[in-house]
Amino acid sequence: MQYDLRRMMVFLDAMTLNKPEIFVGNCASKFDDKTGELKDDATRNLLRQQLEAFGKFISEHGRKG
Repeated sequence: MQYDLRRMMVFLDAMTLNKPEIFVGNCASKFDDKTGELKDDATRNLLRQQLEAFGKFISEHGRKG
């Protein structure tokens, strides 16, 4: 579903953060069953990179004022 939404946004020339792109497979196994905490370090690092890129994207393209 996420991929299809992304394709529509690109088709409409919406301003989107295209890279880095993250797809997390088998995500149910990457969270602790009791606490819900993300326990997979590789996924945690991917999310960190995504958030850093998103922060930069907002700084460069966000509304000023």
